[in-house]
Amino acid sequence: MSDASEYTVRPAMQADLPSLVEIKLPGALHRDRLRDADGDRLLYLVIERLGQIVGFGLLVFERPPTWPDAADASRLPGMVDLLIRPEDRGQGAGSFLIGTMEDIALSRGYTRLYLGVDPVDNPRAHRLYLRL
Repeated sequence: MSDASEYTVRPAMQADLPSLVEIKLPGALHRDRLRDADGDRLLYLVIERLGQIVGFGLLVFERPPTWPDAADASRLPGMVDLLIRPEDRGQGAGSFLIGTMEDIALSRGYTRLYLGVDPVDNPRAHRLYLRL
């Protein structure tokens, strides 16, 4: 497990696009998220370890109008599409990113944070969420 002090969470930027695409295709997904992330209603966050992006996640307070469920205000704020590079899993990055998202939500007065995961298709993430 890595030392938590090695991790930094920050908003994703256009310059991060190549690293984001390496973690998950397609590039259009990340371009849409970068466009929609306004720092208020939607935060697109990257987690770095020693200056290298190892993962990302969305923290959604209000769904963007381009999303099919944009009018749905239930289950917010929510963590969406949290993903850590396979070679960096199990080292604390996911826990650190989730903890940061929790802190952001708490700082805005929220006491709940929602997420969805299929325990059959993604048992590792399911175990992480249960543990946290």
